[in-house]
Amino acid sequence: MASVPIIPPTIPSTGPPAEPSDAPPPACPVVIGALHLDLVARLDGTHHPAASNPVRFTASAGGVGANVARAIAAAGLPCRLIAPCGGEAASDPMLALPGVAIERVAVGGCEPGRYVAVLDPCGELVAGYGDMRACELAGPGALLDALRWRAATLCVVDANLSARAIAAVVAEAPAPIAAVAVSPVKARRLAPVATGIALSRERRLDELVRMPEATLAEVLPLVVPDEPLPAATVIDQVEIQAKYAGYLDRQRADIERARKHDDAPLPEALDYDAVRGLSNEVRQKFQENRPETVGQAARIAGVTPAAVSLLLVHLKKLDLRESA
Repeated sequence: MASVPIIPPTIPSTGPPAEPSDAPPPACPVVIGALHLDLVARLDGTHHPAASNPVRFTASAGGVGANVARAIAAAGLPCRLIAPCGGEAASDPMLALPGVAIERVAVGGCEPGRYVAVLDPCGELVAGYGDMRACELAGPGALLDALRWRAATLCVVDANLSARAIAAVVAEAPAPIAAVAVSPVKARRLAPVATGIALSRERRLDELVRMPEATLAEVLPLVVPDEPLPAATVIDQVEIQAKYAGYLDRQRADIERARKHDDAPLPEALDYDAVRGLSNEVRQKFQENRPETVGQAARIAGVTPAAVSLLLVHLKKLDLRESA
C-alpha cells in the first residue's frame, strides 16, 4: 500500500510548530461522525406558535460524533474524529474540540451542518431542526481514505452517516466497531450490519417512544421482531402516555406547588408587566382582576399552572431583593 502523507490535526496548537514527520500517529479510538454547530434557544416563557418568541441563545460544537469524541478526550484518552463537513466549516473556530485531533472530510453540495434546538424554560425540547446532509452525503471512499492509515484501537460509527457508508466502514475498519444511533430512524441504518457492531448504549422502550420522530409501531418490531403488533387503539394510547409523560409530570408538580401557596398574599401594587414569561392574555387577566392571593390568581379562567409558577418565581425574587 502506498504511503499517505499525514494531515495535521485541526486543533489549536499551544506550543512551537512540530517538526515534519512521516511516522503514523499512535493508536487511539477513532470516531467517524457528525461535527457541527449546536444552537440552543431557551424560551423565556410560554412558547407561542407562529409568533416571535424571546429566547436566550447559546452556541457550541456539537454532533453525535463530536460528543463521543469529546467524552473520550474528557476521560484522558487520545482521540481522533473523522468528520464530514460542508461549506466553510473547517474555518469555524467554534468547531474545535480540546484534546481531539479532527480530520475534516470535505463534502460538496451542502452547507456546514447545524442543529437548532428550542427548549422551554424547564429545559424540555419544544422543537429541534437539524441539517445533517454532510454526514448523509459523505461518500464511503472518502471516509475510508481517511480511516485506512489510522492506527485505531476502536472505531465508533455515527448512524447519521448513510447506510452505504456505515456498511463500508464496518467491512474495512481496522479495529472493533461500536455504533451510536440517537433515534430509531437512524438505528435502522445499522440493521444490515448489526452483527458486526456493538451498540454504545441500551435504551428502554419508553425512552425510544418518547423521541419526537419515533412511533411505537416503528420501535416495537426492533425490540420484539417476532411478535404481532397490538391493536392501533392500544398503540395510540401507549404512545400518548409515553410522549406526554414529562409534560403531565410537570403540570402535576406545578399544580401541587401552586396549592401549597394557595393563601400566599399578592402585593396590592404588584407590577404584572415585570413578571417574565407571562403571555399577554394572562398578564391582562391579572391586571383586570387584581387577585389578592395566589389561589385567587390560579382560579382565574384561562390562567395555567405554568403561569402561576412564573408568578411564584417573581414573588420569590421580590422577597430576595427585600431581604438583601
